[in-house]
Amino acid sequence: MKELIHKKVVVFLMLLFVETLPLAGQPVPRLKPYRVKEDLSNISNLKEFKEALEYYKLEFYLTEKQKEKLVENGFVVIPSWSRQFFHVYESPHYGIKPRIPNFVTSDCILHTYHLLYDHTLRAVEVQKLLPSLWKLTQAMLRESRKLYRKVSDPRLKEASQRNLVFFGVASRLLKSEGLEIPEEPSRAVELELKKIQEHRGREKSSIFPFEHDYSQYIVRGHYTSSEELRRYFLSMMWYGQNAFPFVLDGDPARTEVLQTELIVWLLFNSSAEGEPLIKLWDRIYYPTTLYVGSSDDLTPHEVYELIREVYGEKIEIGDLADSVKLERLIEKAKDLKKPRIVSGLLGLPQGLQFRFMGQKYIPDSYILQKLSKWPQRPFPKGLDVMAVLGSQRAETILDSVFHEPDRWKDYVSMREKLKEEFSTLGREEWFQSLFFGWLYTLKALLREWGEGYPSFMRNHAWVDKELNTALASWTELRHDVILYGKPSGAEGEIGVEEVPQPKGYVEPVPEFYDRLLRLVELNRQVLLEYDCLTERLKRVFDSFEDLILFLRDVSEKELMNQPLSDEEYERIRYIGGTLEDLSASLVEISMNLPSFDWTTGKLIYGKPVRVIRGWFEITGPGRDMACIVDVHTSEDECLEEAVGHANTIYVVVPIGDKLYLTRGAVFSYYEFKY
Repeated sequence: MKELIHKKVVVFLMLLFVETLPLAGQPVPRLKPYRVKEDLSNISNLKEFKEALEYYKLEFYLTEKQKEKLVENGFVVIPSWSRQFFHVYESPHYGIKPRIPNFVTSDCILHTYHLLYDHTLRAVEVQKLLPSLWKLTQAMLRESRKLYRKVSDPRLKEASQRNLVFFGVASRLLKSEGLEIPEEPSRAVELELKKIQEHRGREKSSIFPFEHDYSQYIVRGHYTSSEELRRYFLSMMWYGQNAFPFVLDGDPARTEVLQTELIVWLLFNSSAEGEPLIKLWDRIYYPTTLYVGSSDDLTPHEVYELIREVYGEKIEIGDLADSVKLERLIEKAKDLKKPRIVSGLLGLPQGLQFRFMGQKYIPDSYILQKLSKWPQRPFPKGLDVMAVLGSQRAETILDSVFHEPDRWKDYVSMREKLKEEFSTLGREEWFQSLFFGWLYTLKALLREWGEGYPSFMRNHAWVDKELNTALASWTELRHDVILYGKPSGAEGEIGVEEVPQPKGYVEPVPEFYDRLLRLVELNRQVLLEYDCLTERLKRVFDSFEDLILFLRDVSEKELMNQPLSDEEYERIRYIGGTLEDLSASLVEISMNLPSFDWTTGKLIYGKPVRVIRGWFEITGPGRDMACIVDVHTSEDECLEEAVGHANTIYVVVPIGDKLYLTRGAVFSYYEFKY
């Protein structure tokens, strides 16, 4: 029933944002092809462009090879190592002398959405999820201790002792003190905490008869930014990593199933301050579902329905010791959903399993898992994700450059099956969560651009640029959901002098802006649903949605070869300031989140608000856009995806009947094993 209620909420949110933002009709591009002369003589603003750069001591210098690429493709990308996108756009525009015409890329807009997604997720975690997690963990520890002291059946005793350790570790990770644990389980708690602190890798668990990957407890992502988020990360990672399998090494995992039954029974038959514990669990699970997706493993609701089917409606705790019914439950469980992302790492449990707060099914991990094979292809590539999402260029690179089909004979056929599977998803399915919607937005860039588009887009080099954009944005997405996404694995200006206004340009991809607009609106509705949409956040959403609408409208005009107004050119010129203001506002909101009282479990509001007047006041890791995330594991190595600093892109664009040189910023993207 709860799953049905949640689906109704999601459908309501979906209908709401679809109705408020009707589909924009896609324009038919009408631009005539053009070529850049070898001496650049047909670029009408080349002299002014050079003068502007020289004025700001930003010498316009191209090597012969870079100049050839500018002539051949109409654009060229040059490393600049700017720590933020707006540094490229903003710095040359606030003096009194020449301006540099901007080229607004999909890259800088995607990065801004990454900041919005990341910082609003932090707000939900601190204001809603952490208090519920603290309260739920304390209650489950308390009830597990009661159960441990109450039961006499040796099998229930062992299962309840393991659960006492399970929730004891989570409680300590959340800094909860004051509830004594019997001596024997207490020693196991301390041993687990030691392994978590050392996070060396896969080691034998103190609770389960299999290994546990303790390397996952290295705090990363935005969870390094505060004590609240650090402890939230550790406890949720504990809940998400520990599996309660139904079958182990081909035999029924009876003790682990008994543990599962006891946990689920407590959730549905215990309360904290008058609130059923399952409602506390729901308050944590469902917001993360809207951000990332549904659990890839069995949830308490699914297990409880199975328990009721086998044991009856009214269940006493002693009933769970019935051996015949336990075997029947294990047998019936075979019909329940199996995890789609099945890690191939040795020593870790596989197949059907329950997790207290299971990590989410995310389509890219599913793709990476399916396209990895030990020992032929233990490490997939980010390109695999893009190929399945529709990038023919990614396929060509995988097959002709990296020769992946030569390594594993079934690789191509498996990739084709995945392509077909994802090609059947409809628009509503793509917007089932913000994670899915983000990938759907990237899909709009993974194509070839035909007749009528500007010439700089009609070549393999631009297709590669868009592929790089999608890969880098996907990396930021995975970085944001490092805690929730189930990973894969395989083993074995103020001016005083009038100057000519430069004519900038917007990357003309209307469908991309249209999808992103819907994604941002869904993000707003999720925050509204969970009472996290503050007035400050509302203003940020308003500003960002207005910017995306503007970029969509301008790009449609460009493709129709319609002139822009002076006001539109002015807004393009000051895009750097707009991006900086949005970025600083989101960081400020995160910096002013309430703190958490670890004694009472309550949020503390009313601390002095720190006002950020500009990015120059930002300190710490958030000042730099660079990030790195592990997405796949094999043996002792991880596949790492990384975004570096922003690079500079020079693009020759058509405005009216003339060609203009513009400048913008694009992602740098890296993939390596570590």
